[in-house]
Amino acid sequence: MKYNLLKLMLIVALFIGNIASAQTGTYTQTKPNMSSVYSSTAVTFTGTPTSATNGTLSCNWLGCQDVGMGSPTLHFSIYINGTYTTLTSNTQSSMCSLVPYTYTIPLATLNAAIQSGGGSILMYVYVQDYCPSGMGCSFSNDPLVNNLTLSYGYSQATFSATSTSLCPGQSTTFTNTTPGTTLTTKWYFNGGSPSTSTSSNPTVSYATPGTYPVALVTTSAAGTDSTITNSFITVNAPPTPTVTAQGATTFCTGSNVVLKANTGSGLTYQWQKNNNNISAATAANYTATGTGNYRVVETNSYGCSAASAAVTVTSNPKPTAILTSGLNTTVCPGDSVVLTANAGSGYTYTWKKNYVLIAGATSATYSAKTTGNYFAVVANAFGCTKSSNIIPVTVNTPKATVTAQGALTVCNGNGVTLKANTGAGLTYQWKVNNVDINGATDSMYTAYTSGSYKVKVTNSCGSTSSAAKVVTINPLPAVSVSANGTTSFCTGGSVTLTAVGDTGLTYQWRKNNVNISGATTASYNASTTGSYNVIATNSFGCTSSSNAISVTANTTTANVTANGPTSFCNGDSVKLSANTGASLSYQWTKNNINIAGATVADYMAKTAGAYRVNITNTATGCPKTSAAVQVVVNCRLSDIENGNGLMLTATPNPFTGATEIDLTIPGEDAATLEIYTVEGKLISQQLVEVDTHTLMIGKELLPGTYIVSLKSGNETKNLRLIKY
Repeated sequence: MKYNLLKLMLIVALFIGNIASAQTGTYTQTKPNMSSVYSSTAVTFTGTPTSATNGTLSCNWLGCQDVGMGSPTLHFSIYINGTYTTLTSNTQSSMCSLVPYTYTIPLATLNAAIQSGGGSILMYVYVQDYCPSGMGCSFSNDPLVNNLTLSYGYSQATFSATSTSLCPGQSTTFTNTTPGTTLTTKWYFNGGSPSTSTSSNPTVSYATPGTYPVALVTTSAAGTDSTITNSFITVNAPPTPTVTAQGATTFCTGSNVVLKANTGSGLTYQWQKNNNNISAATAANYTATGTGNYRVVETNSYGCSAASAAVTVTSNPKPTAILTSGLNTTVCPGDSVVLTANAGSGYTYTWKKNYVLIAGATSATYSAKTTGNYFAVVANAFGCTKSSNIIPVTVNTPKATVTAQGALTVCNGNGVTLKANTGAGLTYQWKVNNVDINGATDSMYTAYTSGSYKVKVTNSCGSTSSAAKVVTINPLPAVSVSANGTTSFCTGGSVTLTAVGDTGLTYQWRKNNVNISGATTASYNASTTGSYNVIATNSFGCTSSSNAISVTANTTTANVTANGPTSFCNGDSVKLSANTGASLSYQWTKNNINIAGATVADYMAKTAGAYRVNITNTATGCPKTSAAVQVVVNCRLSDIENGNGLMLTATPNPFTGATEIDLTIPGEDAATLEIYTVEGKLISQQLVEVDTHTLMIGKELLPGTYIVSLKSGNETKNLRLIKY
């Protein structure tokens, strides 16, 4: 390609050399002076127009050269196609003075540098100096490069193309866009067809992938203009599609083969059958089901397409498979049903019964002599097969089976239901121990006795007896319950209940039909009211319930209620009352000793002690003693009745809410009125004046017995109060 580019440039140069030059533009740029250029220093000339002629690179440079040192060298390198390459070198004896230098850059090199730099020319410059700064040479800032200048002339010829990115075989149309009036036009299309043209708008096609330059030379009244654009046209490589079959490409109708295209980044697919696009078949894989030549057309990200080699797929037809028979496919034992498969060229046959191959059955007909579902598998010359329709054949020997609708072993009182197979035209006769059961001619029979049961099933072709079912009816246990004593007693008593029955029984006692936890022996001690029975289980697991025995535990209630305070002074009393009811008798006790004659529901207690009542229900004979009521006598009458001229009375007394106290205080001294509990605890105290007074007290007092004391001087008057 580089050779072709240089050849194109040479052709253009020769063409231009034969015509008067008419440069239409000049580029010049000078870089700032540089000092101490010991190593490669980057230099960029910007804004460089294309279509350049030979260029001129000039500067004044200095390298320190004192006596006895070698001559310094100025080096230039230039960036072309991704690499800095040596442009020129200049060795001069400078003796620490500026040396002028000029170099002519060939137009091919200059245009390649402009193209590579994207509109700029990139260079490196340095001076190979044998006397570095600071080593005693004449200058401390050498070496120097001053007035580095690039200048060249360029043409104004320009052009455009409808497309610069093509696929092999595609074409693009170029347009001359050179300003002004063009007298002649000459195009150079390296790699294109045609390779040259004098048309203003030539159309050029490219056959081979690659990048290609384009050159345009125009003439006008002012002279000749030219431009060369490297890598202007890019012809992209098309994909190389391949197709791989993921299985056999010859198969029977109903099967398929997956065709797989090669994959890659940016590829798209269109599958074709017989060179026609298959609708919506745009994935990398395609499942072919019918006969045809299949290929894939791949398109890459550049829009270039290519078709793969074709893969031939053959889908062979399946044979016809139809099975026929006579009208009657139900026969008696010994008869048969002739089944016939359809004929066809090259057909072969195999037969199956209930989907199992029938050995040796390979003709177009088959005689079925046993019950089953029959069909033929027909194969053609391609090896493709098809199964025919199914024809059920019934050999009408009656079937006789018996199933039990539950366990075959049950307890007496239960039955075992046996069920025979059913079907049209069947009749039944049940047997026990090989003896007909009179009247047992239904398809179901319930056995209530032990024995070996079977059924004989009969149809128009004959009879068949089933296998036997052995039924076992186990006996129920015998059990009864008796009481070893009276079943009616007082609370706290009990009666032993005993179960009597067969040997080897286990028991579960129940009260009011609810199991009694842990009561599993042959006897049970009943102490509470209820209806008792026992469930007995024998070794067969059969159970029986015994008779029930009613047990009554009689209860008597004894309570005592005090009808007033139980703590009082000597001479007072409290009434004690027991609960009442039918058939009750009473006996009061004091300190657990019977009180003579105290045999009614009430008793008046006058002395201290623990009082109880013993109540007996005369209907049941059950006694009950109440809890004790403690009666306390805390004071003597003589202690509360002393006094002289003081008067103290209470009305009413005993009382419930409050009582009125009348008091007389003789003399001139005031008196004190105090209230005590019978235990002697002071609970209130107030001062009263002389003469007669009336006070209301007691409202704040709790029910009980109290002592009211009136004191004046050396005299005291006491009064006992009782509040209910």
